[in-house]
Amino acid sequence: MPETDHPLKAYPVMRECPIPKPVVVIESPYASSTLEGREANIAYARRALRHSLDDAEAPFAGHLLYTQVLDDDISEQRILGLSSHLSFLRAADTVAFYIDLGVSPGMCLALREAIRVNLFRSWRSFEKDEITLMHLSLRYEYLFGGITPEQLIEFLPQDSTDFLLSLYRELREKASFHYADDSCREWEEGRNYALRANALCRALLEAALVPAADLTKIDNANLV
Repeated sequence: MPETDHPLKAYPVMRECPIPKPVVVIESPYASSTLEGREANIAYARRALRHSLDDAEAPFAGHLLYTQVLDDDISEQRILGLSSHLSFLRAADTVAFYIDLGVSPGMCLALREAIRVNLFRSWRSFEKDEITLMHLSLRYEYLFGGITPEQLIEFLPQDSTDFLLSLYRELREKASFHYADDSCREWEEGRNYALRANALCRALLEAALVPAADLTKIDNANLV
């Protein structure tokens, strides 16, 4: 059907609305150890949903929908809701991470899946300044393998030495933590962090962005 013949175009107010709109999966924290924390998370998710709508998007927030019929405090029902929510990533145009209240484990699962299916990722905040938002988004993108070391360096503003050293230290610490576990799954996770740390180290040395002595000091504190 031609867009001009769309039934909604019969309403004058709809003539200025784009049809169809880009489908955007909304990611923000939900679970909390307190009732007040959960209520704050719900209010924030609703704000994110409205923000997306006002930006001419068609948002989907599974954590607001599925929790109306599932109990997030019951493990089996939480897993059911999460898996159903993540399934929408395959049909979406974008996944939007709203991170003023942090990045929850469920959001990390969504990031892993979005990277796996090569879905465009948008990082959003109502309160953080542009540089802080950039650092946070690049940190999570690199931690989970969404960007290469070269892309990380390219996207960062100049004089980001402290951020790069902090990220390298975090990668080494995560590798050490997971390697300390005897399970195959944890060992594989540690190996992934170690590989990303090694790749970042090589890129930093090649670009002469960080003194080698600073990287060596971090390595000596996190022998794996």
